[in-house]
Amino acid sequence: MAEAVGTRASLLCVAVASALLSLFFPLLRAQSAATLVPAVIIFGDSSMDVGNNNHLPATFKANFQPYGRNFTNHTPTGRFCDGKMVTDFTAETLGFTSFAPAYLSPQAAGENLLLGANFASAGSGYYEETSNMYNALSLGKQLEYYKE
Repeated sequence: MAEAVGTRASLLCVAVASALLSLFFPLLRAQSAATLVPAVIIFGDSSMDVGNNNHLPATFKANFQPYGRNFTNHTPTGRFCDGKMVTDFTAETLGFTSFAPAYLSPQAAGENLLLGANFASAGSGYYEETSNMYNALSLGKQLEYYKE
């Protein structure tokens, strides 16, 4: 029951964020990324995870086909979709030429982190217990990594 409520809350958050972004996209296109935001920082669950779970003993992973077949190089990256995610489209609209890397990946180092980072982890939740069940990064752990 609690898991169903958490899933509904996650879906609601994604729906609200998507609706708000669609309203503001025309305004965002009119300005360059440098004047809007210096970096894109992402927290969340599988709807935002771009590969952090590949570097964890997590239950949920997306590092196999068909995931990634419509993405760069047509290879799985850990994204729970077959191409770009909402955060990728948002970054493009803001003027970024690359996507925020998964924080736990080797690509999340040096200058790549100046563009932002993605802390999302499939199976995460607001409650530590939810994330622990799936060996995922809880929202609290994602925020701890962000503070590093």
